[in-house]
Amino acid sequence: MTKPIKLIKGPQAGTMLFADANVGWAFCSKPNAANESTIVTPLGYCRESLTTFMYNHMSPECQTGHEEIYSGIDKSKLRLVARIILNSTHTLTKRENQVEKFFRGLSTGVKILNILEERNGWILTKLHDVVHEIDPMLVVKMLVGSSRWLKTAHMLSLFCLLIRVATRDPSTFSEKKIEKFEDVDKAMSLYGRDQSNNYGLDDRGYIHKVWPYVDTIMKEYRFLFKGTLIKSSWKISGAAGYRHEGIYKLVSGTSSDKKISNRFEELKKKTYCN
Repeated sequence: MTKPIKLIKGPQAGTMLFADANVGWAFCSKPNAANESTIVTPLGYCRESLTTFMYNHMSPECQTGHEEIYSGIDKSKLRLVARIILNSTHTLTKRENQVEKFFRGLSTGVKILNILEERNGWILTKLHDVVHEIDPMLVVKMLVGSSRWLKTAHMLSLFCLLIRVATRDPSTFSEKKIEKFEDVDKAMSLYGRDQSNNYGLDDRGYIHKVWPYVDTIMKEYRFLFKGTLIKSSWKISGAAGYRHEGIYKLVSGTSSDKKISNRFEELKKKTYCN
């Protein structure tokens, strides 16, 4: 059995942990010889915050003195903490149910990623157990995936979106029901359909606009990002826009990364036009 990774809270991780049963994220460092990994960004929630952390780390104009903000992010792989923060006032049974639901959703989310990754020849994302002494209400696991998920804010946003829909609706995204791509496709079409079809830009609105292009984006990854290094892809003109940059902006044609956006539009015409 693989020994759990021990998480250490770095100075950027923050000290106040407010109850939040929704999945949130933080970057963490590559484990050292003692199998310890340091949380190097705040334990945030939204995907936009996560892309902002990465931008701050990669961009020289966001450096302070000679030290990198959020130094320690592992750029050889995507290495994230996925977390929820329990409410200490809830009963033990309710907290245990939240933890079970979270772990079940994470496992299904990784299975969805793996189906897509295997289908398109990518390295498979893995889920790792962790231990920590940060806060008894902090529940975490570690996700480790291909560096391709770090290429741009769009890919990082997509990774988190796919995980998040699985954790929010574990009945629709049941691991027992998902064995192949067609099963994922069916679950995506059902997600949120029992509610209003007039939903706005929440996870339901995003995934129904994004999902039709996910397989193509992964299949045509080399075309989309040809000649683009991770380091340079996070330094686009007007990069403060990365605070609100993500996969939805790419598929909707409003991305501030014009080179990637133009390639995506070219890909859409080639793939989806009869």
